[in-house]
Amino acid sequence: MFKYLWLSLIFFFCAYLGIIRGRTYVNRHKNLSEVNKYMLILQNEILYKNTPLPEALKELSFRSEEYFSKIFSQVSDDLISGNKYTAYDSFKEIYKEYKEEFYFTKEDEKVIGDFLKVLGESGLYGQEKIFELLKTNIETNLKDALEVSKKNSKLYSYLGVLTGAMIVIFLI
Repeated sequence: MFKYLWLSLIFFFCAYLGIIRGRTYVNRHKNLSEVNKYMLILQNEILYKNTPLPEALKELSFRSEEYFSKIFSQVSDDLISGNKYTAYDSFKEIYKEYKEEFYFTKEDEKVIGDFLKVLGESGLYGQEKIFELLKTNIETNLKDALEVSKKNSKLYSYLGVLTGAMIVIFLI
């Protein structure tokens, strides 16, 4: 009886690990979708309402989810107080604290970093072109993330269940 309890625990633990690993791919797609949404809001604030970058980021922090809200708020505070000269410098430092909460790949981080390097550095026409470039890059990464998510989330879920079943069979 005790043996079967341990075997079932091993099986469920392996299945759980597979599901958790598969969920990281779904979370990457979710995070990129949120970035896309927030950048559209930021674009509207900067280009159409003519809001300065620090205030636009503060407004965006009120409209965004938990970790994004904290990052936008801290970047805004750094820019307003003068602690950091650019949004990129502030973001890079703050992102290190919250990196585990996001599921971005190096390519995703590069796209966002490149955008932040030039954000607020040019006039409205230049900002409009920068937002268009970001939108194109994020949409490309979103398509890739969706394809990878569809494949790998199921794969790792099944792999966890099959690994658990294989271990249980070997132990019986």
